[in-house]
Parts: sequence; C-alpha cells; structure tokens
Amino acid sequence: MVVSRSTQLSCFLGVLLVFLAFVHRGWAIYCWRCNSAYDPNCADPFNNITSDLVNCDMRSREHLPPEKKAVVCRKIVQKVYSDFRYVRDCGWLREEKEGASCMRRAGTFSVLMKYCSCEQDGCNGGPYLRAAPSWILALVAAATAAASASPRVFK
Repeated sequence: MVVSRSTQLSCFLGVLLVFLAFVHRGWAIYCWRCNSAYDPNCADPFNNITSDLVNCDMRSREHLPPEKKAVVCRKIVQKVYSDFRYVRDCGWLREEKEGASCMRRAGTFSVLMKYCSCEQDGCNGGPYLRAAPSWILALVAAATAAASASPRVFK
C-alpha cells in the first residue's frame, strides 16, 4: 500500500491543525477593553475605532497570583434604573455555569447585570458571545484528512 505525497501532506496538516487548536490554550488571550461610561463606542453596536485589543497577560493584576493567566474575554452589560453601561475586558476566572455563555443577575435599586464570557481572541466585541469549541476544528481537520485519503489515492 503506497500513500501519495498529497495524502501525507493533508494528514500532516490535519494533525498540525488539531495540535495548534489545543496548544493555543497556553498563549495569551487578546480582548477588547473599554467602558461606555468613558467611551460611547464601547456600547452596542460595538465600534472598535477607539479601542484596541489588549494582551490580557500584560495587564496589571495585583489581586491575583503572578502565575494566574487570563482565560476569557468578558462583556458586562449593566442597567441601573434606565442607564446602560457596557464594559469589555479580560477575565482570569471562568464562570461556573453549564452550557450558556452568559449569566444574568439582578440587584437592588433596579440594577440588572448580564455577564458574558468567551475564550477566543477579540470575542467580546459582538452583541452575542459564542465560544467556538476546539472539537469543531478537530472535526474539520479529520474530515479533510479523510476526504483526501479516499480509496482512489491508495495503490
């Protein structure tokens, strides 16, 4: 059984893609950082013309141990009476929740808060946050490798 060079290359690229999908967890996450109280472009719809993506691991974090790395981007929508405030920033602790990427909280004085978190660079820029699971990348890589290794390629 002889495998063609293109099949070998496709398999190698598929494995590399899966590897990179999981290694990315060790790299710094980049998030939008702004507050609509100081920058109206931070509100929805988000306009990043006055904001930059920040390397979350370069941020000051005196409240956490030095070895703690940022793991999520956050978007917080606060409503106090009828005034809305949007805050986009890095997060160092994951929320303990099942499934959904957002949580809602209510407090006194007509305070409502919605916390959303996601795990990809710049993912806190949209009105809805969705984390693309790494298994989707693995599935795409496997399908690509399987399609390129069809029986007509083997001799």
